[in-house]
Amino acid sequence: TPNTWAMLVYIPFALLYFFPALFLWRYASRIAELEALRGTHQLERALEAQKSFWKFVGVLTVVVLGLYVLALVVMLVVVIFA
Repeated sequence: TPNTWAMLVYIPFALLYFFPALFLWRYASRIAELEALRGTHQLERALEAQKSFWKFVGVLTVVVLGLYVLALVVMLVVVIFA
């Protein structure tokens, strides 16, 4: 049924959005610790959490761009040899 296909498409995207949200949640909680305690250790932990978020986003961007290039190559091959 159409709902089953929509669910099969939605689940991977939901999982994909879970990880950046988790990294941002960690960053936010560590920023709250920093505001409460005002220590350099809390600042380092907050910056490390932010670094993890941006690293994930960067890797994800490279992967998606690679998939776009792969899709383009496949479409060109299909058009040329069809």
